Amino acid sequence: MLMDRAAIAGSIPHGDGMCMLDELLAWDSDKVHCASRAHRRPDNPLLEGGRLHCACLVEFCAQAAALHSVLLEQGLGVAGLAYLGAIKQLELPRRYVAPDVETLQIEARCAVNNAGGAIYRIEARAQQQMLLRGRIVLVRVD
Repeated sequence: MLMDRAAIAGSIPHGDGMCMLDELLAWDSDKVHCASRAHRRPDNPLLEGGRLHCACLVEFCAQAAALHSVLLEQGLGVAGLAYLGAIKQLELPRRYVAPDVETLQIEARCAVNNAGGAIYRIEARAQQQMLLRGRIVLVRVD
């Protein structure tokens, strides 16, 4: 593990209660791979009736992309908060995250990153099951 939940929450502007990532497992200039058990936390604000809808995994992936953007920031010389600007080509093969899933695998792969924002391909999986796939656009503001 490269970063724990506390370090991740301190790196992105979501605050501790809304941080959906528990571990940064790996990253490089192109991608980030995180793990999450937030779907099992009873205080998770995204739960509905004790379950997490797979569409909410967009937020998990957006946080991974935001973390990746922060990790790249120094090398690219870009700064500023990044906000979710668009969600494209979203695939949701399942409706809810199964209650017996221990850990979610969250990945964001950067396709474009510049001073104006970034485009990421995102995926969320549980074991070998795809829960979400798509693209997001992050928009940077000063």
